[in-house]
Order: sequence, then structure tokens, then C-alpha cells
Amino acid sequence: MMLRAAAVLALAGAASPVAAAEGGPIRGGEHADFSRIVMTIEPTTEWSLESGEGTVTIRFPGRTLAFGTAEVFARMPTTRIRAVSAVREAGGTAVRVTLGCDCRVSTAFVGAQYLALDVSDPGAPPPPPAETAEERETRETAVVASAEEILLRQIERAAGQGIVEMTASPDAGPPAEAAAQVALRHAPEPEPEPEPAATPEPAPRPRAFAPSPEADVAALFRDEEQIEATTVFDRDSARALAGARPADSDACLPDDVLDVASWTNGHPFAAQLAPLRRDLVGEFDTPQPDRVRNLVRLYVRFGFGVEARAVLAGFDGDGLPDDAALLADLGRVVERESAAADGPLAYAGRCPGRHALWLALGGRAPAFIDAEQFEAVHAGFEDLPVDMRRLLGPGLVVRLLDARRPAEARIILDTVARAGAPAEPDAAVAIAAGRVLAAEGRTTEAIGMLVATADSAGPMATEAMVALVETAHAARIPVPDRTILDLRAAALLNRGTAAEPRLRALLAGALAGRAELPAAIEETRAAMADLPAAAETFGSIAVASLGDADPAAVGSAAYADTVLGAGDLLVGAPARDPARRRVARHLVALGLPAPALAVLAPALVLDDPAARLIAAEAELGLGDAAAARAALTGLEGIRAAVLTARSYMIEGRYPDAVAALKAAGLDTEAVAYAWPSGDWTKVDTADPERAAMAGYMAAQTGAPPVPAAEPTTPAAAFRAPLPSLDRPSLRAARELLSSGPGVSGFIGGVIAKGDGAPAEAPH
Repeated sequence: MMLRAAAVLALAGAASPVAAAEGGPIRGGEHADFSRIVMTIEPTTEWSLESGEGTVTIRFPGRTLAFGTAEVFARMPTTRIRAVSAVREAGGTAVRVTLGCDCRVSTAFVGAQYLALDVSDPGAPPPPPAETAEERETRETAVVASAEEILLRQIERAAGQGIVEMTASPDAGPPAEAAAQVALRHAPEPEPEPEPAATPEPAPRPRAFAPSPEADVAALFRDEEQIEATTVFDRDSARALAGARPADSDACLPDDVLDVASWTNGHPFAAQLAPLRRDLVGEFDTPQPDRVRNLVRLYVRFGFGVEARAVLAGFDGDGLPDDAALLADLGRVVERESAAADGPLAYAGRCPGRHALWLALGGRAPAFIDAEQFEAVHAGFEDLPVDMRRLLGPGLVVRLLDARRPAEARIILDTVARAGAPAEPDAAVAIAAGRVLAAEGRTTEAIGMLVATADSAGPMATEAMVALVETAHAARIPVPDRTILDLRAAALLNRGTAAEPRLRALLAGALAGRAELPAAIEETRAAMADLPAAAETFGSIAVASLGDADPAAVGSAAYADTVLGAGDLLVGAPARDPARRRVARHLVALGLPAPALAVLAPALVLDDPAARLIAAEAELGLGDAAAARAALTGLEGIRAAVLTARSYMIEGRYPDAVAALKAAGLDTEAVAYAWPSGDWTKVDTADPERAAMAGYMAAQTGAPPVPAAEPTTPAAAFRAPLPSLDRPSLRAARELLSSGPGVSGFIGGVIAKGDGAPAEAPH
């Protein structure tokens, strides 16, 4: 019964959720009345859905998720959903969906790991409710039973065709003569097997036989320990005969095509190069594709990707080998470039063997899919020669770190460092090691390693400096003056190159991290003028710097002056940019509510709740209580209640302030308003002077007496005696006078005491 059990387990496993890393490809699917896109996220990840004119946006605040959109339209047209893009923002990640219809949009979290967004036709019925655990169990049981029945019928047909191979149990006797004839009649013609090259002899397979025509399927399950069913196609397939695991897709390549380690004969590179460069063309200048392939493979094996692609570029048509696209992609990868978007290393699915490694290295497919796929990637990496590990390992480490897989990045790094690697790692490996240390939280060690590499005069010094600045920025550690000078020099030396935007962005960020906000904004403005194609990116950097800055560190006056002079940058920022709200909050705290409202204006047009809270605080700063309450209309929560109470307080409407707080369940906070509102029985009695005065007022108004604060220790009873009404403190009197007309009785009592009237003791 092993086959039956295996089928049941496989189907049950397919129905259960499998843990997956966040991010990765966004996939789409088309249905009769709705289109769906699916993203992989963790159940605890926060997200929000925002709608606009013809668009919806899913935001993941505080999360940097690497989503890919290449597979969105692989299984659906661009009708209801026109476009999908994933961008990294200052406050996290956003997935923007452009709609092609006036459709209903809904979201659901399914399978404990997938966030689905459905775009439904107008008038389409809402999606059915999620099935219960009992309904799911019933459905899965029916699916398993149906699959078993189908499997049994397939095996029965296969048994009749003679393409079922069974391994005999130890107690099984010799097959009948008729069964042997059936096996011979249906067996394929034997193919010569290649001689193994320095590999151990495989273990002999058990003797196979076929069932007699009279045997039924039930007997097969009862009498045999294992059944292997092979289709006619797979029976004649070389991969099936070799016992290799079938590829998950036709796009996957067999291992022998990517056996890069075998593309050299062990002699020095120069000794191999000369013979291979000869005779690339034959008689009558006819190209020789096999010889072209051998030369390109040698270049790839030793990391000369530019030369490999140059050789391929020199031929076309019949002169190119049939795997020219693959060889060109390999040439790009060994030069630390991304594979071609439509090449064999751009497939985003799962592949076994060496192809899994080169997909992870290629930069187009995800570096990490799941633990099983990473095992194939690691096995392929271990199979590489030591020099290729050092060449390709740092790039793979960085890709895994970008996918937020530091544990897997550490495994690859450790694999680079062993098995004959030099005691002192080269610069690229040192940079990768520094990044891994930073990802592991060992910031001090990471910075020490990166500083040593950045201070060297080698070709990787600039890249090490970039890693150093990024590590310091992530840890909120200001970089020293020397690093700022090095960044300026590197940006100047790389002017006009593809590296300039990144270096200048790092320089602006480093200046902001040192609380040199005016200099950071000046640098971003200069970069926007010098690099108009990247002006939007630098504008976002400027706004993020304004929002992240600490006014106390920058200096209140310097911060205010910089923000007030950056109005054009803030206008161009997205209306819901969290940095916009942080800037407005800083301005309110600095006593500049009017500029704060100007910064918030675009967000207020969109009715952004978070912006409305800050706007209410700004209106309170301007003394406009009614405008503050208008901004808070419809908002709930503690902060909204507190701001509403403050607005009533400004107008002297203390009972309304208390009511607003109590309505939000903030009874403790309401006590602070008991004194000015005249609610003498609720006054906090921790202050002895205030308790005495509240007791007097309670007696005058006929309210129950205010209980005195009980001392926590015997000594506390003698530490601060209650004040006598004969000599009330001036401070308390001033507080009473400033709190409103409700204290006239107490003041009258003090005056009457001066006229000889008896004074009551405090309760």
C-alpha cells in the first residue's frame, strides 16, 4: 500500500500552507467575473488599502519587501487590471495597481501567507465567505478519495500495458513464465549506458517483473511492497532512465549543460586559450559553432564574461552555438551583471540542480524561494571550484540579504571561506562579510571590516565605502568627516557614470545622518539640477531627510529655516508620504502651526486621518478651537479625544472637555480637568493644598466631602501638614483665580475670614 499512502500524503501536503518568505513574485489569475493578484506576506505584517482615481495602493508601513511584477500578467489579460508596480517608499513598500474598469476592489488574507486583491466586475456578487475548518476537511477528503480512485484506474491501465514496474519483496518467489514473456514483450530496447567517469558503481537494482494478466490491482497492492508507474513518454526519456528528478518546468536545464567546472582541462588559462582561439572558422571561412562554444565556455569558467560575450557578438546565424543565449547570460553573471530579461536565467519558477544556483545568481529570479530550493542552490554552489565561489559568492550573499535571508547569506559566505579559500579574504568577500555581520546585528564588527577595506587603495574601495555608509545609516551612526570627503571625491570621480546617482544619494543621506540638514538639502538640490533624470528620486530623498531629522539635533532655528525654504520639494512629494506628516509634526512642536497646515494641505484634500490629527493640533496652536474640532470630525481614538478636550478647554468649556474624555474611556485623564471645571469631588487629592481647597468648595456647594489622601507610611502623616485656610498659599490662589468664576465662594471665604468670620477646617 505504499503508493496509495504516498498519493494521500502528497495531496494532503498540497492542501496545507507552506511557509514562504515575504515578497517575491506577484502573481495574477483571471476568473469569469474578477481578476486576482496575490502577494506573499507574513500573517503579522501590517498593510493598508488606499483607493484613488483609477488606482488602488497596498502599503506595507515599515517593511522593505522585494516584490517582482514580471509574472503578474502571465495568466491574465490587462483588462480589469492594467498595470502593477512595486516601489520602495521612505516609510515602507507600496504596491500600486492601475485599474482598467470601474470595478469593485476587495482584499483577503488566504492560506496563512497570501494577501489577495480581487478586482470584480460592477454588479458581480461578493466573494463567498471563507470556508470553515469542517467544510475544508470534507472538501479535502473528497479530493483525496477522488484522486485515489483516478490513480487506481491509471495503474490498472498501466498494468495492462506492461509499463508498471514493481520491486519484489524479499519473500516473493520467481515470476511465472507468462509474466516474464509479458515483461519482455513490453520492455523498451536497451540503450548503451555511458561509462561512468571516476564515480562509484551504483547499487544493483532489484530484479523487476510484470504481473500476470490475471492479477488484479488489489492483489498488486496486497502482495508488493512498492510500485513505480512510468508513462510511455517517461519510459523512453533519458532523464527517467537515469533516475534524475524531473524538472519543474520545460524552462529548466539539465545539470550537464551547466557543469561549468568541467569547462577547463586543468592547465593554466593562457595555455588553454591559444589553441581554442585558433580554428574558430573552417574552410571557406565557415564558422565552427562547437569551437566557438568551447572558447566562450573557457572565458566563462575563468570569469571573463566581457570577452565571452565579445566572441559571441562576432558571429551570427549558423556561426553561433545553439546555447548562445545561455552562454551570454553566464557571461553577464560572472561580470556581476543581471541576466537578460528574456534569457534562460530569467525564469522565476523552481528548477532543480545547477540551474537553481544560476537562477539565484542571475538577478532576475528570486534569490530565495523556500528552504528546499535553497538546498539546491547551496549544493550547486558547493559544486563550483573554489575560485568561482570567491567570484560569485559575494553577489549571491548580497542578493540573499536583499531578500532578507541573513541565515542563508551566512551559509553561502561560510562556504566561500572554506575549502581552500585564502586566509585573508579578498575585498569582495570582505564587503560581503561586513554586510552579513551588519544583518546579524554585529554593527561594530561590520564597520571595522568595511573601514579597513574602504581605506585600501584597491578597486573595491568605493564599493566598501558605499557598504560602510549604508551600514552606518541603518544603525543611525553618523559617519566621520573623512568618509564625507571620500564620498564627495568618489561622486566627483564618477561624474557622468551610472554610479554617480547612487554616490550622491549616499552623500546627501550621510549629511542628513550627521544632522547637517541644510547641507543635505543643498546637495539634493544640486543633484536634481545635475541629474534631471533622477530628480524625482532626489526629491524623495530630500523630503525623507526633512521628516527623519531631529530638530533638537539640527537646531530649531536651522530646521525651521530649512523646511520653510523647501516648500517646492514638499509640494512635489506624494500627498500621503509619511515624511510629510513628520515634517508637519515637527513644525507644530516648534510653534509654527501655519506652515504645518500648508505642508499638510495635499493630505487633507485626500481626507488622510493621520494628517487631520496633526492639523487639529496645528489649529489649536493657532487658537482656533472650532477649526480643530472640524478637523477631528468622525475620528475616534485616544488622540482625537484628547485634542477635542483641549479644544473645549481653550473655550473654557471644561464640562464638555471632561465629557469628551469620558466618552473615550479616559476617566483617568478626565481627572486633570476636574479642578478647572469645578467638579470638586473628582479633584486629585495628591496635592494637599489643592485637596484642602477642593474640600472647602465641596462644602460650600453641598457636594460630598473630598477624601483626604491617606499616607502610605506613618512618617508621611507628619511630613507635610494640610494648609490652614488662615494662610492659603499665593500659588493656589492664583490657580483658583485663573480657572474661572466658579471659585468666587472660596475667595469670598478668605475675605470674610479677614473680617472676623469663623473659618471652617478642610474636610
